[in-house]
Amino acid sequence: MWRLATGGTQVFRRPLSKDEATGLTWDPEPRLLRYLDGATVHTFDLADRLAPRWQGTPADAGVLSPDGATLATVTRSGNGYRLELRSTRTGDVLARATLGALPSMSDENVPRLAFSPDSGTLAVADTVSSNGSLRLRSTMWDVRTRRVRAALVTSGAADRPAVALALGPDGRMLLVVRATADSYTTEVWDTREHRRSGTVRGLSGEELAVRPDGGLLVSSDDQYADPGSGKVTGRALADGRQVTALAFSPDGSRLAVGDSTGHVTLWDGEVRHRTGALTGTSDTATQGEPEAVGALAFSSDGGTLAVGGTRGTLRLWDVEGQQLLGTDLPTSGDEIRSVAFAEDGGTVYAGSPHVPLQRLPIAPDQAVRTICGRTGGGLTEAQWRTYVPDAPYENVCAKSG
Repeated sequence: MWRLATGGTQVFRRPLSKDEATGLTWDPEPRLLRYLDGATVHTFDLADRLAPRWQGTPADAGVLSPDGATLATVTRSGNGYRLELRSTRTGDVLARATLGALPSMSDENVPRLAFSPDSGTLAVADTVSSNGSLRLRSTMWDVRTRRVRAALVTSGAADRPAVALALGPDGRMLLVVRATADSYTTEVWDTREHRRSGTVRGLSGEELAVRPDGGLLVSSDDQYADPGSGKVTGRALADGRQVTALAFSPDGSRLAVGDSTGHVTLWDGEVRHRTGALTGTSDTATQGEPEAVGALAFSSDGGTLAVGGTRGTLRLWDVEGQQLLGTDLPTSGDEIRSVAFAEDGGTVYAGSPHVPLQRLPIAPDQAVRTICGRTGGGLTEAQWRTYVPDAPYENVCAKSG
C-alpha cells in the first residue's frame, strides 16, 4: 500500500509467501484491508498506519530518550528552528525553545540532538550568530526540570560545523564531531566545568554511540576510541558495509551495528568480538534496493533489540537466540530515525520526520485485549471445536478482562 498524497510513500508491505491472493478489498472505515486465499479471509487493520497524524512539515531532527519517556524534535520555523520536548506517554509538549536564527539555512545548520544514557540530560548543538560571526553553541537541558543547565559557545561554526553529537553518563561529558575541509576532530567537553577537556583526533562519522559508562566511543566510520586517552582504533563494524545506526545495551555489554543493507551485526561491549548477526530489515527490498537500518534500541534488560528501517519497517529481535519476534509492527511507513522501549518493556516508541511519535504496545496482555476486541470476544465453543479440536474449550477473552 502506498500513500499517494506524499509522493508514493510505502505504508504497508506484507510478503504473501505461498498465499494465492484474490478478491482484494478495502474498507475505509475502520481501514481494513482484506484478501482471499482459497476459502480463508485474511484481514489487516491499517488504522495505525493510516492515522491522520502525518505532518506536512517534517521534523528536521528527532531523538527519543533511552528510557522512552521523552521525545525531542527540531523543526524549521521562519529563519530558525523550533525545539520541542514532548512526553511520549501523553504526547503533551513539555518545553519549547527557538534555536539559531540565521540569514541562510542548510543541512549543515540543522541542530544536532543527543540524550545522555540515563535520559536525564539533552544536548542540543546549533549554529548562532554572534558579533557578526557564526558560532557553534551546545546547550545542556535538564530533562526533569526542562531548564537549561549549561551553554557552551565555541568559535568556527562556519567552517567547522557539528556533524554528530553524543553525551556521556549523567550528561557530564559532551562529545562533538566537527568537520573541516580535510579532517575531523571530536571535541570532549566537561559540561559542569564549562570547558573543553580534550580532543579525539581523526575520529569521524555522522553517527556516534557512547557506552553507558562513558569509557568507549564508537563511530559510524568504522572506528572506536577511548575518550580519555584519545586513542582511535579502526574496526570493520559491518563487514565493509556502510554503518547507519549504532546502539549499546543499557549495561554496556553489547553493541548493535546497523548498516545500509538492512543487516545488524552484534559485538561485545569492548568491540573486540562479533557475537552474532541479524537479518534486520534486509529482506524488505524495493526494486532491488534493501531497506537500510535507521535506528536501533535495546530493551532495559538487553534481551530484545528494536530495529527500525528507513522505509518504516520496525521489528523486534531476541538478542540471545538471534530470532525474529513476531511480525513487523504497524508503523506509518515513514522513515524511522529513533526507537526506544518504555522502561517496563510494554511499549515501543518510534520517531519519524512526518509522524514524530508512534506508540506501539507489545505487552502480551495488551495483544490479547486487542485480538479479543477485533474478534468480538473470542471463539465460540463451536468455533473452538473447528479450529482448536485438540484442546478443551477456554474463554481466553474472559480472562483478559
